[in-house]
Amino acid sequence: MATALHFSLKRRFALHLTAFGILFVAALSFALYLVSHRQEMVLVDRTLDVRMSALVEGLSKGATHSPIGGQGAGGYVVRGPAEGARLPAHLRTLVPGKHAVWTGEELEYDFVQETGGALLYITYAGGNRKHHLATFWWMLLAGLAAVAAAAAAL
Repeated sequence: MATALHFSLKRRFALHLTAFGILFVAALSFALYLVSHRQEMVLVDRTLDVRMSALVEGLSKGATHSPIGGQGAGGYVVRGPAEGARLPAHLRTLVPGKHAVWTGEELEYDFVQETGGALLYITYAGGNRKHHLATFWWMLLAGLAAVAAAAAAL
């Protein structure tokens, strides 16, 4: 016949405090993950907006090509079908607006805008975002495990 375990008030308080601590850290870790993802998306949106504004401003000043350059950034001005045919394949089917497109293993953020009869394309390489998110997630889980072990030991 099994008997029920009877814990002292002190032990029950310690167990409840440990469980609360672990749940609290887990909730904070999840919130941190969500907030960091949201902040990343806000930063990408701002970057696309700034680069599109620079492209539009450059065109209004008479530039014939994108003033934007450098690694991970690009700009295209398409005024007709011939120029559209020279676009990278994944950009040809995009409609005006912001898009996230997987190109192989990397995520690319694209912004298409129609201005003065031309289509303007801004691209921003997001890198291997899946890998970075997975690494961040495992770091949060490792921290949670460390807190759980410390709480159980105490």
